[in-house]
Amino acid sequence: MLRQKRLVAGVRALTLGCFCTVMFVLVPHDGLWRSTVTAAGENSGNGAAPERSEEPQPGAALASAVQAQVFTVDTTIANGDTTYDGLDIVVRGCTVTVNGAHSFKSLTVERNAGNQPGVVTHTPEFFNGTIYGMKLSLEGDVAIQGSDGGLAASRISADGCGQAGGNGAGAGESCCNSGGAGGGGYGGSGGSGGSGGSGNTSHGGASYGSPVAPSALGSGGGTIEGNPPGGRGGGAVRLSVGGTLQVDGQITANGSIGSRGGSGNDNYSGGGSGGSIWVSARQLVGNGFQNS
Repeated sequence: MLRQKRLVAGVRALTLGCFCTVMFVLVPHDGLWRSTVTAAGENSGNGAAPERSEEPQPGAALASAVQAQVFTVDTTIANGDTTYDGLDIVVRGCTVTVNGAHSFKSLTVERNAGNQPGVVTHTPEFFNGTIYGMKLSLEGDVAIQGSDGGLAASRISADGCGQAGGNGAGAGESCCNSGGAGGGGYGGSGGSGGSGGSGNTSHGGASYGSPVAPSALGSGGGTIEGNPPGGRGGGAVRLSVGGTLQVDGQITANGSIGSRGGSGNDNYSGGGSGGSIWVSARQLVGNGFQNS
């Protein structure tokens, strides 16, 4: 039986925001340290070809590859598209949407000269019959650039990429117009909705999924009848890193908040649950895991 080991000092709770429950441990696994985070709480290309660079770019010390596929415009790498597999990938000041399983040599996510952050995400509710969200295997390192004074931090983010309001295995209970709807559940039960001692109370969604191998999407919050739907759940991020994972930015899978009813209506739909983040890496460094 494997023994769990607490994360080393200096690496703290991953930033997942509200509507989430976090479980973060390191366990020996096939010679790697496996970091597991469970959260219970798309952009298409514009036709421009990604830039291919053979020389280091200014401020791109995080990308150590001699040759890299550099994305500077929003691009989607579709499920089953192997065009970029096996390459060093740099996401610079744009959003790259990655769906399904892909194998890259390395991955660097960084801001551009205009202070626009790099973002890696997946399409909301993506599921190919086997994999939810994105599953990335990296032969080498992953580096996510952090903030520096007024300079923006980059991120791998599946925020709001899970199940829509009212959907999912842990969907929050919906309600009528005289109370709040329940929040979505995942790694833990969702919060109940209500209106402060009077009116109806809706139950939060049930917990589900694996606490040691999280891979599912988060569930949506409950809906208030006749009002906007509950918030979306968070998406699913799976990273298997053969080298060093340096996170000075963020890795997040937050659920979206609920919505307020119409004018004069104080009832709220439920917030979505967080999704799942499962990380395996030979070495885990950086200060981006602390709340900011």
